[in-house]
Amino acid sequence: FSAYYWFTSNLTTDLEFAWTDSKYREDEPGEGNYIEGSLPVVASVGLNWQMNDYWRSDLRVRYFGKRTLDSFKERQSKTFTVVNASLVYEVDQWQGSLSVLNLLDSNDHDIDYWYASRLPGEPEEGVEDLHYHPIEPRTLRASISYRF
Repeated sequence: FSAYYWFTSNLTTDLEFAWTDSKYREDEPGEGNYIEGSLPVVASVGLNWQMNDYWRSDLRVRYFGKRTLDSFKERQSKTFTVVNASLVYEVDQWQGSLSVLNLLDSNDHDIDYWYASRLPGEPEEGVEDLHYHPIEPRTLRASISYRF
């Protein structure tokens, strides 16, 4: 689902929403039918401002729902939200941009996994546990591009 709205000719907003119910069609003995790693809900909303012929900026909020971590859906990740902002200058074929990723410096998990791993002294078959990659900290990104 997508929706767009123009407050004025220079100020717009957009909304995107996706929902899935990811399951395998056939049952596998000893396994659940949920697809590990599937993300049932993703949403995004943006506010875009065209300041003049050269400058524009945007603010974007993205929401990620609980990711399914095992085939029985007994374990799920936490939801997380991230906010990004950018400022862009364009003239002729040149474009310069400055973006702030993870504007609010969230320390959520970018992605979670559930599997067995083994540390010294633990059982040979390992111990099932949550493993994750943290979201990148607040980051400033600059770019210059030329279109030809």
